[in-house]
Amino acid sequence: MSQHRFSNCYEFDHDDPIYLRSVSLGNSILISIGWIAAPSAMVPWTMPPIIGPLMATGWDWRAAVWSAVELLLAGAMYFPFFKVAEKQMLIKEANDTNE
Repeated sequence: MSQHRFSNCYEFDHDDPIYLRSVSLGNSILISIGWIAAPSAMVPWTMPPIIGPLMATGWDWRAAVWSAVELLLAGAMYFPFFKVAEKQMLIKEANDTNE
């Protein structure tokens, strides 16, 4: 891949609805019905996704499992949108190189 392509990877509009999706509502629902323990500790924001919820909930293994499920759901939801964005970037790059 060319350096030009990597330099464009952060040039997207963060307010674009193509990037705005969330599964955080699931956390609130699962906590309110008691399937996952409520967070009882503050963990650093740099904690990895599965370990952070595990530590925050007092080592409730279900929080780690839900965190893994959330990662899979987020990947499945974002993937089509990233493919569309990639296709748009490739078309733009092709147009830029042809000019």
